[in-house]
Amino acid sequence: MQLRDYQNDIAGRAAEMLRSRGVCYLSMQVRTGKTFTAMQACSLYGAKRVLFVSKLKALGSIRMDYQVMQGAGAGYSIEFINWESLHKVEVPDGGYCVVILDEAHTMGQYPRMNQRTEQVNAIPAGAHLLLSGTPTPESTSQLFHQFYATGRGPWEQYRNFYEWHKVYGEPWERYINGRMVKQYNRCKDTAVLDDAKRYMISYTQEEAGFKCEVTERVETVPMPSHIATAIRLLRRDKLFHTRSGDMVVADTAVKEMQKIHQLCGGTVITERGERIVADRSKAEWIKREWSGRKIAVFYKYQAECNALAEVLGGGCSSPEQFAAATGPAHILLQIAAGREGVNLSSADALIMYNIDFAAVSYWQARARLQSLNRATPALVIWLQYDGGIESKILAAVHDKKDYTLQHYRRDLFSV
Repeated sequence: MQLRDYQNDIAGRAAEMLRSRGVCYLSMQVRTGKTFTAMQACSLYGAKRVLFVSKLKALGSIRMDYQVMQGAGAGYSIEFINWESLHKVEVPDGGYCVVILDEAHTMGQYPRMNQRTEQVNAIPAGAHLLLSGTPTPESTSQLFHQFYATGRGPWEQYRNFYEWHKVYGEPWERYINGRMVKQYNRCKDTAVLDDAKRYMISYTQEEAGFKCEVTERVETVPMPSHIATAIRLLRRDKLFHTRSGDMVVADTAVKEMQKIHQLCGGTVITERGERIVADRSKAEWIKREWSGRKIAVFYKYQAECNALAEVLGGGCSSPEQFAAATGPAHILLQIAAGREGVNLSSADALIMYNIDFAAVSYWQARARLQSLNRATPALVIWLQYDGGIESKILAAVHDKKDYTLQHYRRDLFSV
């Protein structure tokens, strides 16, 4: 295993930061090799026991990376665990030398910390190594709890987010459900980043020498009349009946937005919890246009996966199996599970069967195709119904904004 020069350089700087400050944040853009760099940093630091926390879908490839690093002389033992299983960690006597927190931005919830932040904070460790290509996908407020989880960093003197925000925040309010509610997403960004950068090492794809840009294309299919009718009924009557006699109800604005989003993927969940596949035309378009190629397909809802599997077949069972495939192949991945830590760079294209409301899903999912050695353009296709809500969501997340209820109330689409 031969690390690239920039990986060795960053690993050395990170090891020194771990020794001197106890925490280092590797803000390296996706596909620049954060995992290998982090593991090399642990070797240079002199770690003996390491805990690596990541998403479940990513752990298979991370284990393989560790095996490669072992062959290159990594002199430490490592345990792997996914974020959802943090409560099962059995801490060894003396704790861990280093805890690696992959996709650390998932601890960035505010103003209240999320459960994983509390769980990380309770694990004894000599040092923490945070990894993310998008440390602040929506607001610099997301940095506070990421560092708070480690018990170290630039803001150790603040007992909680509210205390920190009094110094770094720019308070404002907005009306939600008829009352004024305090907002915490605006900060003195320059001051926040100036403090944080003493604990961070950043590296971009451009610096790494990436030559493949992400190319995006929107493809539309006609919206079936029964889908359009269902959407109109939801907007007008706030409900409709399925053929089986069950109801789909949108008695709040949030449910209306969610049900319409489901319908724009050709599926819907009824009041009894039944998942209905109402249309397969998107999946049929993929089969017609991309049969015989190597493609990754991201879906939002489980019923969409069912529709895709019916038309395309189940495909590869893991990203590792997909990467190893040398001929036509496909893999179906749920957006939230597949957007981080998964290498899909061997695919001819990434097809977004539906779109997530979160801006971070947009930026991370589209980067799954990129790699330093990829010579062909990284093609991402957004598959949409003509006249559906997907185009409105895409416009919002492309502008680095989550698609919210306020967007939905403002937007008008043609159905």
